[in-house]
Amino acid sequence: MNKKILIGIIALAIIIGVLVLIGTNTTGLFGLANENKVLKIGLIAPLTGDGASYGEDALKALDIAKKELLERKINVEFFVEDGKCNGKDAAIAAQTLIATKKPDAIIAMCSSEVLGVAPIAEETKTLLIASVATNPKISEAGDYIFRTNFSDIYQARIAAEIAIRKYNAKTAGIIYIQSDFQKGLRDELIPNFEKLGGKIIFEDAVAQGSNDFKLSIEKMNLKNPDVLFVFAYNSEYKIFFKQYLESGTKIPIIGADPLSDPTIYSEKYLQNYPVKILFPFQKELWKNSLFENKFKSIYGREPQAYAPYIYDSVMLLVDSSLKINSTDSTKLKNYLYTTNYDGVTGKITFDSNGDRKNIEFNILELIYGETKVVEYIN
Repeated sequence: MNKKILIGIIALAIIIGVLVLIGTNTTGLFGLANENKVLKIGLIAPLTGDGASYGEDALKALDIAKKELLERKINVEFFVEDGKCNGKDAAIAAQTLIATKKPDAIIAMCSSEVLGVAPIAEETKTLLIASVATNPKISEAGDYIFRTNFSDIYQARIAAEIAIRKYNAKTAGIIYIQSDFQKGLRDELIPNFEKLGGKIIFEDAVAQGSNDFKLSIEKMNLKNPDVLFVFAYNSEYKIFFKQYLESGTKIPIIGADPLSDPTIYSEKYLQNYPVKILFPFQKELWKNSLFENKFKSIYGREPQAYAPYIYDSVMLLVDSSLKINSTDSTKLKNYLYTTNYDGVTGKITFDSNGDRKNIEFNILELIYGETKVVEYIN
C-alpha cells in the first residue's frame, strides 16, 4: 500500500475516533448531558442591616449544602450579594449578579428583597426562589418566581382566628414595621379579622430598624384593645418586648414568624414575661433532621427557622437540574411547576402561581423564655 495512502487512512481513523469520543462523552462539569456547564446560583441575603442575623444563618446553611454537594462530586458555583432586607439594595445586587456572573437561578430572602428582584428576574428570564419571603404580592410577581415558604395570606388568616378563638377578641390594635413583609401581613390581617366580627381600633407603623416603640405603646394603651398584633423583625421584637414590659401593659400579643428566632426568647427579661405571646409558624419538620444535626454539630447551636429553607432552595435547584439534565432557567422553571421534592422542610410542590402548596402550621406560645406548640393547623 502506498505510504501516503496509509498515513491518510490512519489520520482519518484518528479523526473519526476523536469525533466518536466527543459524541459519546456527553457529561459536562455538572454531569449534564450535552451541556458542558456548571449550575450557577446567586444568593441575595441581608448580610448587613436589620436582618443580618438571618443572612448569617443563610450563609451557614449554604456552606452545609456546598459541602454535601462536594461530597457527591456535584460542581455548583455560588455567588453571594448583600440585599440588606430592602428592595433597592436587592435590585442592585441582582443587576450586579446577572451582569457579571450570569446565574441560572437566584435565591432571595426577605419580602422586600424578592419584590425588588422579581421584575429583573422576570425580564431576564432568571429563575428566582423566594426562600423565606411571605408577602402575598409575590404570588403575582411572575412566571419565573417560586416560593418555598408560605404566603402571609395563610399567616394572617390564622393570626385573626387566634385572636377570636383564643382571646374572644372583639377589638384589636396593630403595631407593625414599615417593610413589605410586615405591611403585607397587616393588609391581609385586617379583612380577615373584620370578617370574623373583629374591629381594628388602633394601628401604628414604625420605621424599619427603629429602637423606640414607647410612643406607639402609649397611644395603643389609650385605645385599650382586647389583643395587640405586632409584626416586626427579630431585632425589633427584642426591643419592643422590653419596652412593652417596662410600660406595664398586659394586653396579650399575637406576633409573626420572625418570633421563631431562638435569639429572641433567650433574652433574660423574657424568662418570666407576664404577657402571653402567640404566633403562627410553619410546622418545623426539619427538627432532628440530618441538616439540623449537622448545623448543631458545626456551629454549636440550633439554626434559625429560616436556615432550612435556604438549604432546601439550593438542593431543590440542584435536584431539578439533575432531573432534567439542564441548567437552563426556562427548563428549570417549567420543571418546578411539576416537581414533588422531599426537602427537610417537608414536601415541596408548587401551584400555578409558584406558591408552595399544602402548608402545615403550628400555633406556638412564647412563655418562660421558650416556645411550645399549643395547636396544629393543616
